[in-house]
Amino acid sequence: MARPSLWQRWEDYLSLRTEGMPSVNSIGKISRFWVIALWIPSSLLGEEPSPAVAVSQRGGWCVAETVNFRCWTCGGLSKARELAIACESWRTRLCAAWDVENPDRPWSPRCDVVVHGSQAAYCTALGRRGDASVGSTRIQFDGERVVQRRIDLRCDADGWSVDALPHELTHVVLAARFPGRQLPPWADEGMAMLSESSAKRQIRLANLRQNLQQQAGFSLPELMAVRQLPPAHRRDAFYGQSLAVTAWLIDRAGPQEFARLLEAAEGTTFDEALRRQFHIAGVEGLEQEWRRWATSPAPLVVGGLDEGAGAIEVASTEAD
Repeated sequence: MARPSLWQRWEDYLSLRTEGMPSVNSIGKISRFWVIALWIPSSLLGEEPSPAVAVSQRGGWCVAETVNFRCWTCGGLSKARELAIACESWRTRLCAAWDVENPDRPWSPRCDVVVHGSQAAYCTALGRRGDASVGSTRIQFDGERVVQRRIDLRCDADGWSVDALPHELTHVVLAARFPGRQLPPWADEGMAMLSESSAKRQIRLANLRQNLQQQAGFSLPELMAVRQLPPAHRRDAFYGQSLAVTAWLIDRAGPQEFARLLEAAEGTTFDEALRRQFHIAGVEGLEQEWRRWATSPAPLVVGGLDEGAGAIEVASTEAD
């Protein structure tokens, strides 16, 4: 049987649109950590045509749908459409960066991106009172198959579309790159931070330098053993070291080789994977080398996937 065309698949998925958007209860938080980033020339990605977008209004929400995304906002149909196009653009960049298999295969189910107008509305949707985060991702698996993709964002927070949006989209793309697998938090967040804005990166790098000067960090064995967000007084150090180690390894061999390192570590120890994949003397050797880099007098500045990505303005009014 002939494979259906993209246009046929587009028409098929439009016929299956769901009505109304339910709130999310008890979403597991994916923490937002801080970033150094990697630059990929746009010339390597090629010119992509604008994706087909269908827009509609549903119960106060402005909804824009593409093959891979369904975006919900309260800022008007044109802004919803702009958001959907931005999501598709980021998906293309991120799939190329992390060497996702079959990147042209449409996501099923699509990823819902819900933009809330206030912190209160955001917390209500997530079922997390007082949550101060700007973005959250929920991904559910059935074995290696993704059965739900959803991102919630706050458009009342500064920089949400250039920091939180690409950060959370990275988590969704990584779920396709590592299906059904739980990545170590330092690496998962380190990779997600590669998409944030240059302004955000500089703030986080300044915090990193301060933590290193105060000797308020983790040893690498400690860092790699972390499985949940540390106490508040240690979070800056955890964030900074996660981004620094990730950035150092990617700078050494590239994002795709870093992804292969994480795959190799699943079948052995991370220490052994470092020796085989990166020819580094294990975790101890990595600790010495990245600290030498991170504490050098040279500025910690690396280009990012945010190059050419613009901000999106969405009104801060919430649907009923």
